[in-house]
Amino acid sequence: MAKEKDSNKELEEVGVILSRSEQFIENNQKKIIYGVIAIAVVVGAVLGFKHGYLIPQEKKATTAMFKGEQYFAKDSFALALNGNGADYEGFEAIIDQYGSTEAANLAKAYAGICYYKLGDAEKALEKLKSFKGKENMISPAIEGLIGDCYINLGNVKEGISYFEKAAKKADNEV
Repeated sequence: MAKEKDSNKELEEVGVILSRSEQFIENNQKKIIYGVIAIAVVVGAVLGFKHGYLIPQEKKATTAMFKGEQYFAKDSFALALNGNGADYEGFEAIIDQYGSTEAANLAKAYAGICYYKLGDAEKALEKLKSFKGKENMISPAIEGLIGDCYINLGNVKEGISYFEKAAKKADNEV
């Protein structure tokens, strides 16, 4: 009998909680609907931006970089950086046009290397520092090149600190 009383009390408590919940929903029905709609609109906007803008931009930027990578591989750093005036605009233009893409981020690294190879350590430093990479191969190499830029600019202490950062980031034998 004690068990029946306990179960009756529990049922009454559950009923009270349910009626409170129902009352809350009835009182705030419009706010809840507006909240759900707002969340749906935000999610839709984010997905639309990603799939309607970012992904196509990434494909265009990757395609645009192809010719630059060929020039870069041939040590034609000025052409890779500034374009050929015909069918390739250069890494600088890719960075400007497609700034929010991963390809433009990689173009920053390429541009920094080009500037370094062309003897402009200050611009190289600017581009290399703006590169955001987490890879185990590229990031340490870029850190090391930043160190080289500082050495060329006469700031040996800062250069050494970047060489140390590069060594810590390197997870490979290179």
